[in-house]
Amino acid sequence: MNEQPAQTPSRENPRFGRKVFFLDPPMTLNKSIIEPLRDDEYEIYVVEDYKILKAILMENQDAMVFINIDHTLTFKQWFNYIFSFKDNPTLATIYVGIVSERATSSDQSLFLENLPLPCGFQIVGTTTYAVLLDNFRKIFELNGAKGNRKYIRLDCKNTKVVSACFVQENKLFEVFIQNISSVGFACTFDEKSAKYFKENAVFNNISFTFGRNTIVCPSVVFRIMDNTAVFLFTPAMPLSYKEAIRRFVQSVLIKTFELKLRNYSMDFTKYRDEIDMGAVAMAKDARNAQINFDGDSDFGNLESVEEI
Repeated sequence: MNEQPAQTPSRENPRFGRKVFFLDPPMTLNKSIIEPLRDDEYEIYVVEDYKILKAILMENQDAMVFINIDHTLTFKQWFNYIFSFKDNPTLATIYVGIVSERATSSDQSLFLENLPLPCGFQIVGTTTYAVLLDNFRKIFELNGAKGNRKYIRLDCKNTKVVSACFVQENKLFEVFIQNISSVGFACTFDEKSAKYFKENAVFNNISFTFGRNTIVCPSVVFRIMDNTAVFLFTPAMPLSYKEAIRRFVQSVLIKTFELKLRNYSMDFTKYRDEIDMGAVAMAKDARNAQINFDGDSDFGNLESVEEI
């Protein structure tokens, strides 16, 4: 028993997906697992110190977290740390998984049989990284990590990290980017350029500047809502441009997250180095008494620009 992708056949697929956190992942996971998953458009963050993890998760209800139990605490202390999530309504919504390079199959059984671990327990090193990556992809899909929105999006409403303009009739017009992903963007426009924005209109010369990059992205208007236009990049857009946007979006999100880390309160709880199996049994009975969700939600069509 080396890999346990999940414990139930289906999970709710949230409309906006779930943020994914890795706590102190083994170094080998960064390039072999985390980077490929980011390439798959999953929103992933790495946390080094377990003492701030709970505070981070408190701001991210329904997130997924993979906890490396090989360091800092003993296995039993990690068990009690995860077990304590049940005592907080927000932490109880977190989809927890475990990774370890040191755990045995009996350690794995202890956690899987006595804790709610919808993201499973992966013992690193017992299989190839290709198989392990496939396991993580299945876990992410099963637990709705992407939701209805399949691409990571950067919200630009309150910061001008991306600028854009286009030329029509020998005139230069600026648009104001609201959000952007590797498949498209939303922008607002003013009265001077409003006549050019119609559904299905093709813009072949929209120029984007972000970071040190300036690229021209052929785009088509997908939807108009008041003075906001939703664009999709056309197939003529080079794949390298899409990858550049994706990398930029992820880098801004990660940098923003890392800047906040110093502001989180720390958990100095001394977690016990023994397990109260009586309390564990009572918690299991309480979980079993609840009505379990079975099946994916059908959220219908997208209703606003926030959902692309």
